[in-house]
Amino acid sequence: MTTGGATKSIATAETASVPTPTPGFDPARGLLWLPPTAEAWDLQIDDGDKTVISVRPGTYRVAITPTHARRLRTTEFTPLATTVPDTAETDAPVPLPGPEGPPPLALVKPWTADGDYLEKEEILLQLLPNAPGFHEILIRRDDRTIVEHVVTGSNHRRLKRGLPVGGYTVRSRWRAATDEPTTPWTAWSRPRPLTVHSRDAEPQVQTLRIAAHRLAMMMDRDLAGVPTISDPWAVPPACPETGTVRWFRTPCFEGAGPLVNENADYYRDPLAYHRRCLASLRERGFVFRTWHDLLENPASEGEREVILQLDLDAGPRSLKRLCVALDEMNIRASLMVHRRCTGAYAYAIEDLDLEFLRDREARGWTIGYHNNALTEVVNAGVPAGEHAAAATRRFVEDVNDLRRWFDIRTVTHHGGNTLNRTVPVPPEAGVVGVDRAEHPALWATIDRCFSDGGFLSRPTPLADRVAAFDAGRSFIRNHPVKYGNYDPDFDVPPLVPEDITRVGGVVTDELRRVAADAIEHQTTWLADRRDRRLGQRITHATEVKPITRQLRPVAEIEPLVTKHWANRRTPYTRLAPWPWGDPRVYWWRLLDAFAPKHGTILNVGALPPARRDETLDFVGDATVLEVDIDPDREPHYLFDITVPPAPLEGTFDAVLLFGLTIIHSPCRAVEACHQLTRPGGVALFGFAADTHPVRGALWNPETRVLWDRGKEPLQNIGLKGQMWCFDDDSLPALFDDWDRWDGEFFGDMYYVVAHRKK
Repeated sequence: MTTGGATKSIATAETASVPTPTPGFDPARGLLWLPPTAEAWDLQIDDGDKTVISVRPGTYRVAITPTHARRLRTTEFTPLATTVPDTAETDAPVPLPGPEGPPPLALVKPWTADGDYLEKEEILLQLLPNAPGFHEILIRRDDRTIVEHVVTGSNHRRLKRGLPVGGYTVRSRWRAATDEPTTPWTAWSRPRPLTVHSRDAEPQVQTLRIAAHRLAMMMDRDLAGVPTISDPWAVPPACPETGTVRWFRTPCFEGAGPLVNENADYYRDPLAYHRRCLASLRERGFVFRTWHDLLENPASEGEREVILQLDLDAGPRSLKRLCVALDEMNIRASLMVHRRCTGAYAYAIEDLDLEFLRDREARGWTIGYHNNALTEVVNAGVPAGEHAAAATRRFVEDVNDLRRWFDIRTVTHHGGNTLNRTVPVPPEAGVVGVDRAEHPALWATIDRCFSDGGFLSRPTPLADRVAAFDAGRSFIRNHPVKYGNYDPDFDVPPLVPEDITRVGGVVTDELRRVAADAIEHQTTWLADRRDRRLGQRITHATEVKPITRQLRPVAEIEPLVTKHWANRRTPYTRLAPWPWGDPRVYWWRLLDAFAPKHGTILNVGALPPARRDETLDFVGDATVLEVDIDPDREPHYLFDITVPPAPLEGTFDAVLLFGLTIIHSPCRAVEACHQLTRPGGVALFGFAADTHPVRGALWNPETRVLWDRGKEPLQNIGLKGQMWCFDDDSLPALFDDWDRWDGEFFGDMYYVVAHRKK
């Protein structure tokens, strides 16, 4: 081994320091441990062929080919352990030294939106944090057999030959690169599932990839796994495009988030779907019990039991619709209610139909407190230092008030943007917490569970989950608004007022006003979620859609998109398998909606002559002239866009620039586009966000640079060199000199429509 000096045989390598664990060769897995170093290792196997393997700086382990592994079996290296303790699944976060704030969280994900691969297909894993340090990666089969366990100084792990057919989970953890050998690791990341399919399943895999891509376009998680909606206007992947569909898009705010990963039957008729799911349990002999039943008698009353908990939240009207079917099936539930709530949905318990709720208790239901005390304290503007005491007082007051009407014995914690679960259950309230964390002994008797809290049915759509329920005790948490809201007498209005016609409603001015108010609540809530609840994001939320709302419907442009998308190369279609989520397709839609259909257009970054109809087909009768610095692309003009010729200033009806990431001085390029655009003209821009899996600095910190005016010009720029990427703060800094501009995040890209006044 060498670090720049003479090469030595591995078998006789001398090391200056001993890492932890002891360096060695693991013949069972073909892995070689190396001492950590800031320099690159060159490994030579002295067998006459003088094979050299180059290793990145900071790498701990190296995978050795079977041929080389056979040669290494005779070395004196100490074999490594071949098992990993189960603490890899359960250990708690470890605080790291330093004043930087909370400890970082680790994350590992495929570079694509999906985790579905074909056998022998290369798998590229991306890891966070992207700071200097080491990532430990653990891949297990579903039977928990370890198939990959490696430590690397890179935030990428490439499995060139893929994995054998089967199901896997991958986890990672990270430690900082310091001189201290005892620097702790972070907690293990959340498990990320991977599935490798046989080659003959390629059509089905493509369907899975498209669904995963669509879902990723509308929501994401932060590093801690907290989900949020990034595009409330998107339609869930399984929602049918034809036939009867009663589900409609609703604004996203506290207690009213839509479900985005359910199956097609749910979107056709959410209420009927819920009824069928519970009816199937009744037909299979499941006994429905309440929390009070279990507290009084934890023993099973039958071979198959279900605890059905309904969190009322924003769904009082929806609850009544659910109860029609539940009463017909003689199903009892545990209903969790607020004493009062303010914000996007607001009511006090006495505002509801108290006789109806009392009738629930008379039918054997139980009613418990749905703790939102901290949310109410925060909404009331109580100073942060007084939150805990004020929330505890509110908790006790709420329970005592609710006991004026109901037999309150239990409590569960409301979710949303405020962590109500951090308020301990006060002993003086005289209630029993029945959430898993509050009552582990009770939950030890529960074999499986389902929840539709937030935006996701977990762990699968409800129908799939209940079909898998078997002997033992199961738990279902439902929110009535997710099933009963889709009616003209809604709890939460449609995001798009015209969607009310799906359920026989009529679009009125009042409906438009109510929907507009709800969208304002949504904007506030999403911003609040980002500030209060989310940690490091791996995408950017789109709270308004100033560009998308002006695009033509997909059906009107589909033939042209289909024509050109058929020529997209595999790397692009693998990253974006759903055409309408492809950045280039969005760019074509932008051209269709905003580019002039007459006059002269300048396209910066010339397309090859054979591909220029990608632009021409979307701009009507306009003339498109190309500019580039590469004469091989046969441009009409040959110049650097940052230094435009003076005679061309103010001569173009539109300027198009889809490659700001590979221009050395983006600020100067945007200014030049302004100069080249005639008064009253428009310029269209598209460029990669910092979260882009290939072109973003979040995942590629060594070669992607987050734009800042002070960093211009960027050196060694190009597809094989460095490239710019951008974030929310970049847009005003780049475009505020234009008279008017709109920007929007879509699919890890930013798009800007900028206007020059007449």
